[in-house]
Amino acid sequence: MNDESMDRTSPDYRRRAKRARAVLMTLLLGMGALVFAVSWSTRSGQPAVLDPNLVVTESRALRFERTLDDTLLIYDASSDELLRRAAPGKASFIRGTLRVITRERQVRGVDGDAPVLLQAREDGAVVLRDTASGVDYDLRAFGQTNLEAFASLLASNGPGAGGVTDSDTPYAVTIADSH
Repeated sequence: MNDESMDRTSPDYRRRAKRARAVLMTLLLGMGALVFAVSWSTRSGQPAVLDPNLVVTESRALRFERTLDDTLLIYDASSDELLRRAAPGKASFIRGTLRVITRERQVRGVDGDAPVLLQAREDGAVVLRDTASGVDYDLRAFGQTNLEAFASLLASNGPGAGGVTDSDTPYAVTIADSH
């Protein structure tokens, strides 16, 4: 390097400094985006706060079927007892959750017909455990109303005790109503 390139007032020095700042900013932004992406994926996929050592206080294996008219049928996978029937367009949270589980199973190339395990845990968590992919979904993250849509399917909350009827109320919580 010559003396002129080290002079802070020279055009060559300013051009190199500008390029160095641009490279540094690009690296910093890239690292920030990477940290954000890793943080987002670990928090949205499988919550880090879910303790696998917590005692399961109640569980039920569930199986889901859709009829030709898009009625959603929810069965106890162990007994084949029909727990809930949701008319087309109803039980939107459960339907959306099933789409996520189906997609995850397809991505992983695992059994699409395996039951989903619904668990109540000692800390109050209601968790869906996909027995095929091994992914746990902590339903507390989706709000109380949506958590109750699944919690109502646990044996202690009544499904299966009475008759099963169609759900008519026009919002997602309708699946939580015991019939």
